[in-house]
Amino acid sequence: MRIRWRSVLPAVGLLLFAGVSFESLHRGRAYQKTPGRYFYWSSIRLDPDHLDRRPQVATPCKNAEEGCVSWDPVVEWVSPGLLPGTLMLSAIPAFVVGMWFVRALGRHGVNEVLTFMALMPVLVAAWYYAVGWVIDRWTDKRQQSA
Repeated sequence: MRIRWRSVLPAVGLLLFAGVSFESLHRGRAYQKTPGRYFYWSSIRLDPDHLDRRPQVATPCKNAEEGCVSWDPVVEWVSPGLLPGTLMLSAIPAFVVGMWFVRALGRHGVNEVLTFMALMPVLVAAWYYAVGWVIDRWTDKRQQSA
């Protein structure tokens, strides 16, 4: 019995995506004392309110109380780990196309987090299916010629 890679690889891609999403959600909740404006999926910054319809006004710190800000960093450096790096490198075409759509819709006021979470699993699974299809076709041709 042969493994049909086009049926196995999309499941692997979806499991990787789910693992990175779970880790990003956990990291975001564990390390942020006050909720920030952005959601970081691995090292990808997603803006839920791109048009700033619901601005969160931060108050200056007075005796280090909760929910205050002493400065507002423009960019937060988030380093992807091994799992996100593997997923993003192996599915780079899916991420390029997906991020183009996410950013384009974000400029029109659509929540980037929801768009990313709805679109990327489909694109990742489709990419892994295409890679599996190419592998299956290549192995079928090799078996026929032998």
